[in-house]
Amino acid sequence: MRTMLVIATVGMTHGLLYSYDTVVTYIYRDDFRFSPAQSSFVDACNQFAWTIKPAFGALSDNFRLFGYQRKSYLILTAIICWICVFIFGLWVPLVALALIILLLFNISMSFENCMAEAVLVQNTQGANRKGGITENEKVKVASRGVSTWFGSQYIGKITGALLVMSFLQKSCRQSYLFWGSFAPLAGALMAFLLREKRRTKREYEHAYEHQNQIQGQEMTKPAEIELPHEIGRQEWPRSDDEQRLLNQNPTNNLKRAMQFLKNPLIFKSVLLVFLNGFIPESPQVKFYYYTFGLGFHATFIGALKFISYVVVFLGVLVYNRYLRRINLKYFYTGMSIICCLLVSSQLIFIFRLTIQLGISDKVFTAFDTFILELFGQFHDLPILVLACGICPKNIEATIFGLLMSVYSMGYMVSLQLGGLFTHLLGIASTNFENLWILILTTSVFYLVPLTMLPMINFEDAIMRQESPEAEITIHEQRLHEVM
Repeated sequence: MRTMLVIATVGMTHGLLYSYDTVVTYIYRDDFRFSPAQSSFVDACNQFAWTIKPAFGALSDNFRLFGYQRKSYLILTAIICWICVFIFGLWVPLVALALIILLLFNISMSFENCMAEAVLVQNTQGANRKGGITENEKVKVASRGVSTWFGSQYIGKITGALLVMSFLQKSCRQSYLFWGSFAPLAGALMAFLLREKRRTKREYEHAYEHQNQIQGQEMTKPAEIELPHEIGRQEWPRSDDEQRLLNQNPTNNLKRAMQFLKNPLIFKSVLLVFLNGFIPESPQVKFYYYTFGLGFHATFIGALKFISYVVVFLGVLVYNRYLRRINLKYFYTGMSIICCLLVSSQLIFIFRLTIQLGISDKVFTAFDTFILELFGQFHDLPILVLACGICPKNIEATIFGLLMSVYSMGYMVSLQLGGLFTHLLGIASTNFENLWILILTTSVFYLVPLTMLPMINFEDAIMRQESPEAEITIHEQRLHEVM
């Protein structure tokens, strides 16, 4: 219960932090005078911090901070996030300094995100290893954990969107960042409740001394005595704590992670995660079109954010309650096709057919945001469930961080592609003539990940055994069925 409370609190604070992007976007436009392509490029650079999550996961898996594997990192990164936002709450720095602070903020937020996800995966894998649990129940446990994590984030996003609407209406961007900067400290305080045993250096030394004693005993066995095969394979008994400490050896963990990723089924799943985030994104172009092209006020922009976060939160609840039992592959295929068609429907808005239909711009924009965000969440959740389920024991943070960084890398490439297409098409703050080409290109990319589905069975990719070695053996046996 404490673990889920910590996860939910960190998720809510992250939701509030995500809502700051609306204010930062106005800073890009008004204070820094960035074009849509420049804003997309800066967003893509900040996304780099989310592509190095495996390094954060490996760091926490192998090196404890003040004796704790997750808790200390959660507290430290939350404090750094507070400092970065607090600076923007006091004044808007020069462009170069501001970009450095934003990058540091994203690195700290990514690190904290990785730690919370590692705690989530540990909790999920622990429940999955209990006796008497069926395979369908294991998938449900993973879905419930993912829904809790992302659902709590969207509760924070909804709250943040309401605050953004209030503050932007009064043109108080600085005040919002100043008072909102204290939100990460709530996550730092809740991290103290995380049940994690502190390990000292002496405990590690004792565990490795015990391991050396075992190896010494094996080396001194008389050569003339032939032990039975079963006895010869027996290991010196170790306590559970000692075994866990030995499992945290950095070299062993790296070997286990590399062996895990070499499996063809796992590698193809990782590639699918990348392609799912590879779809070209252009949120900055949409923002400039709404504010310059249509003249939407900052309050309505905040209202769109609110609608977006509410719908995505409802999407998580609907998926967890009604849709999680559907075959993941079939569900993902259907959602990809639907999203392709829905994104293309924005052409009705771009070509101003809404005027002929007698629909106001704000009504259509609000409805369009509702539909796109709802089905977009349905499109992404199967990939997140897959990523949560394939993480092996003892290197959860490393593997899950790797999977999420692959997804973030795909998203970073998508932002770069969106910015590149924006530049090549000549889209600017006062020129949206070729915006329809960008939207049509984006819709087609939703179909690209479907090329990987014939080679992957989602359910077989969910981990079921204690160690990566055992899991890899099982997946190799089932790979022929998948192919």
